[in-house]
Amino acid sequence: MSEVVARLGAGEKEVQLQRSLIDNEWQYELIVNGVFIMASYNALSSIELARLPLSEQDWQGCRPEVLVAGLGLGYTVREACSFSNVGRVDVVEFNENVVALNRGPLTEINGDCLADPRVRVFEQDFFDYIGSCRDKYDLICMDIDNGPMQLARAENSRVYLSGFFRRVRDRLRVGGMFWVWSCSESLPLLQNMERAFDQAGERVIFEEVMGKSTPYYLYWGQKA
Repeated sequence: MSEVVARLGAGEKEVQLQRSLIDNEWQYELIVNGVFIMASYNALSSIELARLPLSEQDWQGCRPEVLVAGLGLGYTVREACSFSNVGRVDVVEFNENVVALNRGPLTEINGDCLADPRVRVFEQDFFDYIGSCRDKYDLICMDIDNGPMQLARAENSRVYLSGFFRRVRDRLRVGGMFWVWSCSESLPLLQNMERAFDQAGERVIFEEVMGKSTPYYLYWGQKA
């Protein structure tokens, strides 16, 4: 059994939220501009995008400030907000319709994370936001496509280049980290991380999706 929950916007900002009853549980799927973006049945890697750096990094008593680029179904923001020591979570989302869904029907699964007083939402292109931003962050998480090989918008190719990664690095405090989600392995993405940051690496997250173990990839860079 499947049904459309909401359809908003038009053109590149058209979004469709649908849900299917799988193993007696409603699972949500988000489609943006005709591109499948994510589903609640493979949320683990989106959660780990925030959980791994926030739990493994030694924050030395500070209250880390986090920037999440790409809202999706809200799992990364929800996870960042679950850490009581996090001082602020800024969210950059290009599509206001995705924001509306996260403030509406998706509160069932995202914990109404956008209502957290530490959260600020900027409805803006991430490339432009980094270009104009003067704030500094301890952690920046980016999940705005299915990775550099499957873009939701053609313009998003520019956010995977080493030149842009260097601009992101400038928005990090010393010791800060930049994490990027990808649905597939990408050596060029890793190489661009290595060019822009003092340290870089890859983490592979395996998820059970429809009875099949599927790998997803998290790439990270750190400013020394």
